[in-house]
Amino acid sequence: MTWICRPATAADAGDLAVMVTALAALHGDRATVTPEALRAYGFGPRPRFHAIVAEGPDGLIGYAICYIIFNAQTASVVADLHHLYVVADHRQAGVGRALVAGVVDWAEAEGCHRLRVGVAPDNRRAADFYRRLGMREKAPNFLADQGDFPRLRSHCRQG
Repeated sequence: MTWICRPATAADAGDLAVMVTALAALHGDRATVTPEALRAYGFGPRPRFHAIVAEGPDGLIGYAICYIIFNAQTASVVADLHHLYVVADHRQAGVGRALVAGVVDWAEAEGCHRLRVGVAPDNRRAADFYRRLGMREKAPNFLADQGDFPRLRSHCRQG
């Protein structure tokens, strides 16, 4: 199956809301997100997050949502990968890795000094995924510093 990764647009908000809800359910949570909220906070005049989507011939098959924070202690700008989700039928096909590569590209373009991913202690699949990509573990986070971005991007694209 062929698919592409691209920046999300306001037109993707409905499908994004469905996938955010599916990810919450996967973790035993309940999402209250709406397409309207995603449009307002992600695609309005002052976006609060950046989203990348994976799109196949029949629609969206995954997404990554990230945002930038400032670390006052280190006086650095950090990209936080808040959500990474791939529809079940498309897992193990490189979609997640491609989405992470897109986040790395975005973080680098935004001048971020680090990429951080928080992983729940019981989410072993996610932890194993980020370990395989070569991210450094500092529980409950996985980290990649700016100097690691090229290597991380290469791991993501190698499969």
